[in-house]
Amino acid sequence: MNNLSIRIFFAILLLCKFCINDLFAQQNQELAIIPKPLQIKYQAGEFTLNAKTIIRFDNKYHELQLLADMLTQGIRQRTGIQTRTSTTETNRLTSDITLRLIPDTLGGEGYRLLVGPQGIEARASQPNGLFYAIQTIFQLLPVNQSLVTNHTAIDIPALEITDKPRFGWRGLMLDVGRYFYSVDYIKKFIDYLAMHKMNIFHWHLVEDFGWRIEIKKYPKLTEVGAWRRNTNFQRGSFFIDSNPHGGYYTQDDIREVVAYAQARYVTVVPEIELPGHVLSALVAYPELSCTGGPF
Repeated sequence: MNNLSIRIFFAILLLCKFCINDLFAQQNQELAIIPKPLQIKYQAGEFTLNAKTIIRFDNKYHELQLLADMLTQGIRQRTGIQTRTSTTETNRLTSDITLRLIPDTLGGEGYRLLVGPQGIEARASQPNGLFYAIQTIFQLLPVNQSLVTNHTAIDIPALEITDKPRFGWRGLMLDVGRYFYSVDYIKKFIDYLAMHKMNIFHWHLVEDFGWRIEIKKYPKLTEVGAWRRNTNFQRGSFFIDSNPHGGYYTQDDIREVVAYAQARYVTVVPEIELPGHVLSALVAYPELSCTGGPF
């Protein structure tokens, strides 16, 4: 082999290397699943999701009905494709999506997701795991709806995913003591937690700047302590504006949020600080303080 042939050979080899790397880079970019699954095995082919797709589940488990409905609704919202549900299961992959509870070694929140030309099967030992498999299915859908062929069909790459969380406590805090957020915003916050497979909502309900939870025995906590005349809008005591701020959650609001989180396998952990960080309470009931105020 002469020098020219060797150069051509290595040039082709280098080009193939770049092409393969580019292929894997595109694949990884398209499958930007967050958090990164424990294991992904790419397969040949793809699954076509369309209006004929059926979400199948075993009706012995009430939670599977709720999960199947959630999957159907999520697919419609993200792609415009309307699937339907069925309680008839099959023992093999069909052109449908099957949610299946079976014993596994991945723990209560682990799952296996099998995507092939014949169908999709999500397997887990607990409904929590199937819920997280559904979140992964959502992330396999295109973000841009223009990629959905006439809003009637979409191709999902064939693969096998094995996943389980590394940590049992996966949470995020929202401080509503300083700034009040509506119930609708809280629900959206919980949706984002669930999408990223987090399971704890740390709800910071009480601060010096505001008392946000209704306590019927002490109504002034919200009548007085939930409102303030000014707002510190930057770090430092000199950045004060004259915009009033306030709000609180009724006990019915709290129950609504807890139920919403529960349906998404998120545990609400309230933070109510006593005796520290409660100027909002002392303004309402100065007689409970050591000095009597003023506050």
